[in-house]
Amino acid sequence: MRKSTKKAIMALAIVLVFGMSTIAYVVTSVSNPVQQEEELQLLESYVIDYELNYRTESEYILNGFTIFKFYYADQADTSILSYIDQLPNIFKTDNNQIQLIVQKLPANTTYANIVNYYVIEEIVNLTEENIFDSLCDSLLSSPLECGLKQVNYTG
Repeated sequence: MRKSTKKAIMALAIVLVFGMSTIAYVVTSVSNPVQQEEELQLLESYVIDYELNYRTESEYILNGFTIFKFYYADQADTSILSYIDQLPNIFKTDNNQIQLIVQKLPANTTYANIVNYYVIEEIVNLTEENIFDSLCDSLLSSPLECGLKQVNYTG
């Protein structure tokens, strides 16, 4: 076989291999599509009745927010429900910025989780005092009320 014929066969083999790999890539992409990235949800309120998607929750946590996930059963105490609705306004930062997002989610039992950049804490015994104390211990910026309560304990 001549040298030019060998080169032509080699070039054809290379083109064939690349062509087949391109076809294989297209076939596998169509049959197994990559999941689209979750969209960032914009909040209309700091007390919501749905669960945030992972990307949105992560974005808010990275920006200094704490997420209070309140899981409630049918027999949840109405006074606690009312208190939960007020939490973002009770726990504002010293410069009056909201730092807490409350998610109210139906569940079989009533409990809460606190999640931020540094903390993941579960509260099982839900009283106003336990919620207040746990948030004071967990928030990135403790409000003045948390300090005043500590002074009252020691005073």
